[in-house]
Amino acid sequence: MARAEDAEMVSTPGDSSNSRTHRTARCGEGFPPSIPFEATLGPRNGDSRHFPSIADSTMNFGEMASFRSHCMRTALEASPWSQRQLTAGDHAMKTILEYCSLVSLAFAGTVHAETYVVDREGNGDYWSIENAVRWAPAGSTIALVPGFYPAFGVDGRESNALTIEAVEWAPAGTVVIQGRENDLAAIQLTEFADMTFRNLTIHTQGHDLVHISDCNVTFEGCLLEDGRGTGLSITGESNVSFVDGTISGMQRGGIMMQHVDGEVRIVDSVLRNNNGDAGGAVEARFWSGSELLVQRTDFIGNSAAASGGALWLGPGQNIVRIENCRFMENHANVDGGAIWAGNVNLQVLDTTVSQNSSDRNGGGVTLIPDQHVTQKFTDCFISNNTAHQGAGGGVRVEVFNFSCGVRFKNCEILGNVAGLQGGGGIANEGLGEVELYGSLLCSNWPDPASGDLHLSDTPVLDRCGTGACCLGDMCIRLTQSSCLEAAGTWQGAGTSCLFNSDFECDVKTGACCFGSYCLLMSDWECDQHEGRWHGEAVLCADVSCEKPKPGDLDRDGKVDVNDLLKLFAYWGD
Repeated sequence: MARAEDAEMVSTPGDSSNSRTHRTARCGEGFPPSIPFEATLGPRNGDSRHFPSIADSTMNFGEMASFRSHCMRTALEASPWSQRQLTAGDHAMKTILEYCSLVSLAFAGTVHAETYVVDREGNGDYWSIENAVRWAPAGSTIALVPGFYPAFGVDGRESNALTIEAVEWAPAGTVVIQGRENDLAAIQLTEFADMTFRNLTIHTQGHDLVHISDCNVTFEGCLLEDGRGTGLSITGESNVSFVDGTISGMQRGGIMMQHVDGEVRIVDSVLRNNNGDAGGAVEARFWSGSELLVQRTDFIGNSAAASGGALWLGPGQNIVRIENCRFMENHANVDGGAIWAGNVNLQVLDTTVSQNSSDRNGGGVTLIPDQHVTQKFTDCFISNNTAHQGAGGGVRVEVFNFSCGVRFKNCEILGNVAGLQGGGGIANEGLGEVELYGSLLCSNWPDPASGDLHLSDTPVLDRCGTGACCLGDMCIRLTQSSCLEAAGTWQGAGTSCLFNSDFECDVKTGACCFGSYCLLMSDWECDQHEGRWHGEAVLCADVSCEKPKPGDLDRDGKVDVNDLLKLFAYWGD
């Protein structure tokens, strides 16, 4: 029943025969003051109505739905016909019900996507991420002030097309999503949510950091670290991009792709010191048709209890493309110190695989293709890897299907060591042929290669003019031309990274800006990640990293013809 404050009788001046009795229904009890509403009902057969202006009112989508429901309920209770069934003749009652629906539609047209601030101290638009995600309109940006925020989830059926980011003035690492010990994950995304996360740090006292199921998600400038589980767990029809970020210290793998039907991109990032059962940094178990793209990313110091110290790429005839990456100091307890690839179409370009190890086979790489797939390495350096007890110090291949192709073009396979079964540089233990074009095999031990190999313009040498090459603070053994091509400092023929008393690889770091995010790194590393280097010994606190202008694709601070050329260079990629 309506309360007195919800409905009041008002007599219109005039004689009694022509007097009108109005009932005022106030819809909005319990709503914020920004949502005023008052509708004046005329008599049963009358047409006297007062519709208030809503132009100055503000309402988000969640409030809109609740408003409509509350408005209808209050109108029905306030109606003189509330005790009987509504009929077609109740024109005034129908009018107010229609009006409630129209109000919600009118508000829908006035809501605009904008930025909302979350501050747990109460100085923003929302107290919590949960409330912001629930009520902010689609397309909005949710900015978090520095602090620790509890775990949360996003259901795409309720919230969508949102960006959650650190507020622009927040120092790096001060906006933290912190999962509790009993949380399944610090962030859970389901039901085709479309989300972007920017410049956040994600921790947990529990297991996993982020669960993604059937969603489209982008991470930019995020740090995921130090969890007992997995950094990113991705399943279902998901498309995920991880850009300009770091995943480190995860105990069950950096990224797990479990039967993913979609595209996963890892770009300009670092995956360091992660451990896993298979694939310390990335374990990918695909559905057919899915794709993994890895560009300008470092895999350093990851390990696997089984195979694939950094990458484990499972079957599925999917496409994996690795371009301009570094795999260094990774280890597998079984095969593939850096990379283990099964039945996948694999392309590796302009990539260094160095100083990795396995307890059995394939100190650097293990390839086991099947069922009409092609695995190709182009312009790659595979050096100083060790297979302790098996074959293939640099690369070990098992081809059992003659329709498969394994090719190396313009690659240098140098200074690798195999254990009991030989094939210091490359070992083919399958039935099919491995092809090498325009490549170089030298200084591999105990022998350069073993198995069925087709060599074209590929010298095989016991010794070659290799030497220590400093890439920042890391040292690998390359030829002089390869070292210079990698923007390294060559220490001379015959020099060793193990006994380098005559030189020291000393990285000269400085502030490097990635949009509004800053990291200390060398000029070379900054350039590899397409950042802007501010000079040696310059600290991030001393520079201002401005967000790139729209269209500034080369991040040089201006939009010009070079950005157009960059767009054309990647057209169709």
